[in-house]
Amino acid sequence: MVDIARQLLSQLLSGHLAPGTRLPSERQLSETLGVGRSTVREALKALDVLGIIEVRQGDGTYLRQSTSSLLPSAIEWGLMLGQPQVLDLIEASKP
Repeated sequence: MVDIARQLLSQLLSGHLAPGTRLPSERQLSETLGVGRSTVREALKALDVLGIIEVRQGDGTYLRQSTSSLLPSAIEWGLMLGQPQVLDLIEASKP
């Protein structure tokens, strides 16, 4: 899941997508990345918690309009900590 989150993060922050752009569906992302939908779903949850994307229930997932210039570095450090810590962050954010 961490590798998929890194791949998605790299794609999202590469400048190829404009802020506010709707992302492909989980199914499309899983086919493109060659992983299961549950893996993509967990990676998207991590990016949502980190404020990179916005999930709009019933509408799709979008690249946020604005991000901090320090956010990419902070995210990279967070992802380098490894999967257990990222999963803990996701679990802590659940209602």
